Amino acid sequence: MSTRGPAANVKLKRAYEPPAPKDNSRILIDRLRARGISKKEAAPDQWMQDIAPSTELGPARWEEFRRRYAKEILCNALMLDQLCSFSATTLVYSTRDDVENDPHRAG
Repeated sequence: MSTRGPAANVKLKRAYEPPAPKDNSRILIDRLRARGISKKEAAPDQWMQDIAPSTELGPARWEEFRRRYAKEILCNALMLDQLCSFSATTLVYSTRDDVENDPHRAG
């Protein structure tokens, strides 16, 4: 597995926000495509469904979810390395809950 740390060249963006040239590669990281928006409108360059949390994780408190997802994603080292290999990337997600997707959230 990659030993790289968090990349400054990775951004998060909701699928409902229009694509922009500064997005570079747009990687959709949800199990299901965003509701109410076509694949063309979301404009992903790639769809990495398997990097998204599995349905088995289910709803949980934020800290519990983070712990369980971190364990789950480490089991998918190949996919994680592939994601880390992109030089400049915008990870596109479809949830409408920006609070639980905030990368700067404490914890």
